[in-house]
Amino acid sequence: MCEVYETTLMLAATGTHVASTDEMTGIQALERLHPSLPMQPGHVEREEFEYKRHGTLSLIANLDVATGQIVAPSIGPTRTEADFAAHIAQTIQTDPEAAWIFVTDQLNTHQSETLVRLVAARCDIQEDLGIKGKSGHLASLSTRAAFLSDPGHRIRFVYTPRHSSWLNQIEIWFSILVRRLLSRLSCLSVQELRSRILAFIAYYNRTSNGAFHWTYKGLLLVPRLLRNFRKAVLVAALQQLRNLNSSTGSPLSEVEIRIDPSKGRDHCVVSVGLPNVSSTHEVSTCHCSSTNALPIVLRFDYAAIEHIIFYSSHKVLSWQISIGTYAEKVQFIPIMGSCALCVVPGSSST
Repeated sequence: MCEVYETTLMLAATGTHVASTDEMTGIQALERLHPSLPMQPGHVEREEFEYKRHGTLSLIANLDVATGQIVAPSIGPTRTEADFAAHIAQTIQTDPEAAWIFVTDQLNTHQSETLVRLVAARCDIQEDLGIKGKSGHLASLSTRAAFLSDPGHRIRFVYTPRHSSWLNQIEIWFSILVRRLLSRLSCLSVQELRSRILAFIAYYNRTSNGAFHWTYKGLLLVPRLLRNFRKAVLVAALQQLRNLNSSTGSPLSEVEIRIDPSKGRDHCVVSVGLPNVSSTHEVSTCHCSSTNALPIVLRFDYAAIEHIIFYSSHKVLSWQISIGTYAEKVQFIPIMGSCALCVVPGSSST
């Protein structure tokens, strides 16, 4: 993903288009029932809160990553499999002989049978595609995704990891659209809404400062990887550790919780350090949505973490978290029943 962004200018020089593509659904045509109050010294414009709905539209848009322009947008009442495939066909038609790389999320309509057949036809692929749900490239969602992301194809798709649609640059532009147009827009019909969106796109393409300056290089973001690691996981793990502590009669010295995504998102291994004993217990209450292939290891002092979990102390505890060869000190702060993780500045090491 980030490699594609990093090489976008080189790809553009060879005639390859990199398009960041996604849908914005349920855009409402809202008619404000009374005029907004204008700005006054010390006061922003105040918007009427009562409105009347006139329907919704879905916008499918492409951001040209190299230029920052919005290319071949599609606006309609739905965003079905057929709608998305028609949008991709419309986009390719702007330069039908060029190579195209589409950056999208893993929505099922982005890995559909219609899309596979479209890419096969445009790339002049003669092989049998199989039967949907049974055989060949059409057998399943994963086989269709593998076909669509094949780097050997002139037209291919690059998919963001699960729960990482923020890596898709079109999401930045959708935020601009909401803040500059939609949040205070009043429309009498979906036709007017459509015209206003297209007019804003034309204005944006004329006045934008070019491509977004993308700085993320694919480095691991520890807080993001662990944001769904809930307090309940530690409570369940520590309850087992308490039982072990009672049975052995020896004080616990160190606890290690290992999350291995390759074993499933509900898998957690707890390693217990005793003065003369080494023991491992598995806990199946972990909910970590990390898609990283490497295990995540949390090491901490048992007595300190027990105090924070079971006695609701507001002390801050430093952990050493390692992912592969990457290591980072983070802080654990118990807030509203969940784990809040923040990186300690300047403490990373490898």
